[in-house]
Amino acid sequence: LATIFNTSRARIREVLARLANERVVDLIPQRGAFVAKPTVEQAFDVFEARRMIEPGILRRLIGRLDPGMLTQLREHQRKEAEARRMDDKRAIVRLSGEFHLLLAELAGNTALVRSMRELSTITCLIIFLYDAPTATSCRADDHGDIVAAIAARDAAKAQALMLHHLDDI
Repeated sequence: LATIFNTSRARIREVLARLANERVVDLIPQRGAFVAKPTVEQAFDVFEARRMIEPGILRRLIGRLDPGMLTQLREHQRKEAEARRMDDKRAIVRLSGEFHLLLAELAGNTALVRSMRELSTITCLIIFLYDAPTATSCRADDHGDIVAAIAARDAAKAQALMLHHLDDI
């Protein structure tokens, strides 16, 4: 990895330690670093945590919503639509995770951002690991419907849509 990325072994160890802390890789002494393989039970735990956290993120975001935030959300929707048009499955999954992280960032709570960053990363890993078809794991219209509810400042509807979206995944 140090050669591939033209960096020091110390930097690679540092990055792998960070990825291990974020539960993306498993470090096994005397063997190496391996991509984490969350169990089905761990996958359910991740989604349970998301169901608890994301409605609160939406409530907070709607309470502080401004036109610039809506512009950011709509721009992200445009990128997702383009990835779908190009049938770029990796980009679709990545952008889907980034959408949820963007909601947390716009909500303005750094602790929630850190939690969502970890949960979104693990969710992407779970989707790839269990080969969930993108069309089933994240319907194209879900994020648009959530953004429309945010724009209407309808917290109850946005929260219900988010919970349904997470259930679909």
